[in-house]
Amino acid sequence: MFTRYKFRPLIWLCLLCSISLQVQSDQALTLFVKPDSEPKQFANANGMPSGYSLEIAAEAIRRTSYEPNLKVRPWERAQQEALKGDGVLTGFSKTPERENHYLFSDPILMDHVLLVSRKDQSFTFTTYNDLKGKTLAMSRGSNYSGKFAQQKNQLTFVKDEGTQQRILLLASGRVDAAIFSRDRYLMNDNAKKAELSPDDFEFSEKIISRDPNFIGIPRSLNHHDAKEVKRALDKAIQSMREDGTIDAILSKY
Repeated sequence: MFTRYKFRPLIWLCLLCSISLQVQSDQALTLFVKPDSEPKQFANANGMPSGYSLEIAAEAIRRTSYEPNLKVRPWERAQQEALKGDGVLTGFSKTPERENHYLFSDPILMDHVLLVSRKDQSFTFTTYNDLKGKTLAMSRGSNYSGKFAQQKNQLTFVKDEGTQQRILLLASGRVDAAIFSRDRYLMNDNAKKAELSPDDFEFSEKIISRDPNFIGIPRSLNHHDAKEVKRALDKAIQSMREDGTIDAILSKY
């Protein structure tokens, strides 16, 4: 009799710890952050997650009943972990293939995706036929919507690990052109960081893609109902658009 009652406090303690962990798990929503796409989403000099798409997504999560749990991951690995249900992605482009696995929030921003070549090796880009036979550098795990998604299987790519490597591939002549998002800022800023002159590169007049970005929510999301998360995020994004929060975040960059 004594032995049976002696262990009851321990059992209750274990149950309370289990409930506490479940509450924490239910309240937190992991947001994966790409480490090398400054200023969109990146890890700063201290290793802390930063960037405008991160700020927008994190604020949207805070306006729901969840708390953002930020994790920096290489983009391909981030998508692998998201597909396991471990979290959501920001700055995510919508494609038919991805729609099989993800729900998408309302758009959080619009990217202009540009083609960049060396000035001394420039070529005309007016249709996707002009890119056939060319080698293009693009971030590993990235994709873009619209005609690019329809044409990409007919094009040749070198997948890189981030903007710095992409610029060096282009500068060395190992690729014919490189793909950058966020207008000209990302390319020019990272060229300077690589101690290269932005004047040595040329942007195509034709835009690769006008690419709306979303928060990607895996259809099988651990600890949460994916549809409910989408509803809550859409409501938060609408309020951020109406009160000027999204524009204020973008203006900082």
